[in-house]
Order: sequence, then structure tokens, then C-alpha cells
Amino acid sequence: MTTPNIVPMRDEFNPFCLHQLFEDFDQWTEAFKTWNLTANQLSQGKFKGELAIAQFGCLQLIYASANQAMQIVGDKPPNTLTFGTLLTSQDQELIAHNQRLNQKVLFGLDPTRETYIINQKLCRVGIVVVSTNVFHQYTDLMKYKSFNDTFFHKNIVHIDPNKLSNFKTYLQQLFYLLQTNPTWLQQLQTQKLIVEDCLPLLIDTLRFDQDFFDSGIPKLGRYQMIKEVEDFMIANIDQPLTLKDLYTAVKTSPRTLSYGVHDLFGMSPMEYLKIKRLNGVRRTLKTCDPNQTTISGIATHWGFWSMGHFSRDYKQLFGELPSETLKKTWEGES
Repeated sequence: MTTPNIVPMRDEFNPFCLHQLFEDFDQWTEAFKTWNLTANQLSQGKFKGELAIAQFGCLQLIYASANQAMQIVGDKPPNTLTFGTLLTSQDQELIAHNQRLNQKVLFGLDPTRETYIINQKLCRVGIVVVSTNVFHQYTDLMKYKSFNDTFFHKNIVHIDPNKLSNFKTYLQQLFYLLQTNPTWLQQLQTQKLIVEDCLPLLIDTLRFDQDFFDSGIPKLGRYQMIKEVEDFMIANIDQPLTLKDLYTAVKTSPRTLSYGVHDLFGMSPMEYLKIKRLNGVRRTLKTCDPNQTTISGIATHWGFWSMGHFSRDYKQLFGELPSETLKKTWEGES
């Protein structure tokens, strides 16, 4: 088999290796080079995350972990295909769009869909991003003709556990090298060898038995309703919204809305609204000029009217007071 040209294409990806620990989830999401992500922290406590990225030529390898439950939304890199898999224990799950995923799938395949992920605490994920053109060059050379638009638009595929286990083991070995010996990975010859190993292994892993492909993954069924209620929340973020306002806006019943939000986020609609507002306050605090704004003014803009309750809820969620967030931002810019 003649190997496609995989010399790093600097117009597509700027080659680099990164391994870093984070205590700020906005910085964690910003470190996803070529991605445009926004994260909301959903569980209470100080954030701790880890990110390892090897990016070269046509291939990007990502290891990401977080100790808190998160909602992550954003765009995938253009002209690429994405393949994600859980690396956590057997009882961990992850929600992508309206489907609850376990360790037996590859997800994120549809290049036309945005990233929309809700992960549990202590989640670890491995992600492979590959140039669309190079992926299809390899499938042509390997004479696999089944990877068409219909295949990728399914977004999630159920994989033979043995094949997926082999692929995960290979990824974990690369992530270990990225964490311990990034200099070796930065060598051009090393990158070429990894691409020539990784892409055929990925493509062979994606070759599935029909029984696995048709086994199906249960859908939660209320994803579109949740997106509509999120849009309504954002459009009215400074208003004193009630549960009735929410279910009326999306033309459903309080029971259906409550079940839908709980399925995705594990909380009530009003709890989720409060968490979205708290995350909004935090992002504003990290970008504002302390000489021009006040914490109470920002909190009011995001729909908080009791400063005592607001400060308590903020500290419970993020492990620090709003004033501490503002101080760290100001000191970082000084």
C-alpha cells in the first residue's frame, strides 16, 4: 500500500505538543487549539483538569480529563473528522446531543454537528481529529468504501468491544508518551510513523459487523426542547424567570420539561437556570474592568437580586467567592 503524503500541512494545523494541568475550566477549553468551545461547570467544587494534545500535519490527538461535571458546546475544526471515546471506568457515561454514551462507542463523527457534550465528574476522554481528505485517502488505499456521508451523519457508532479496546490501548500509550516524552513526538519522523499507524488502526476499528451497527443507542428524546429552553434562558437571562415561564416558552408541560432537563443535566430546570447564570457571571468577571463595574451590577445583569444568596451559590459552585475570581483576573492582567 502506498502511504499518502502526511508531511505536516501548516496551513491546516500548526504542529505542537502540549501537556498541562488546569485550575480554570475556561483556560482548559481555550487550550483546545483550532476548536471554539464554551464550557459551563455543572457540579460544585474547585475545577481541576488535564489536557494533552499532539497536533501535527493531518492528525490531532487529544486527552482531556476534568474532575467536575461540565457542559461543553462549540464548533469542531473545519475540514476534519472527529472520533471521540470514553477512557473512564465502566460505570461512567457521557451525553452527546440526545444520546447517553458508554465505553462501547466512538462519537462525534458528524462534521456538520456542533460539539454538545455533558460529562460526569472525573471523566476522561480520548479524541482523534483527522483531515477529511487524508482520512479518505487512507480508506481508498485500504479499499473500504462504506465511509460515506450517511455513515458519518449517524454521529455515533457502536464498536466491537475487542477492536475498540485495542484502539483505546494504542491511544493511551500515545497519551502516556505525550505526557512523559513530548520531545520525541515533535520529531517529524515520529509524527509520520504515528500517522501511518494510527489512521489504519482507526479505520479498521470503524469496520463493524452489521449486528453492532444496528444495535442502537437509546435516545433521550427531548434534546430539541432543551435547546429551545436554553435559547429562551439566554434571551431573558436578566429577567426573574419562573418554571411556568420556561415550560410556556417551549410549549410543553412542567413535568415534561423537568424530566427532560433532569435526563441531560441531573437537576431541575430552575437549578440549571441558576447554574447557567452563575457561569455567565464568572465569564463576565474574568473579562471586565474592576474600575468600571461592580460585582453587584454584574450579578444583577445575570438575574441575581439577593447578593447574599448569590455569593453563597457562587462559592458553592466554583469553590471561591466572586471577589476572588475578580481579584485573580485583575492580578493576572497587571
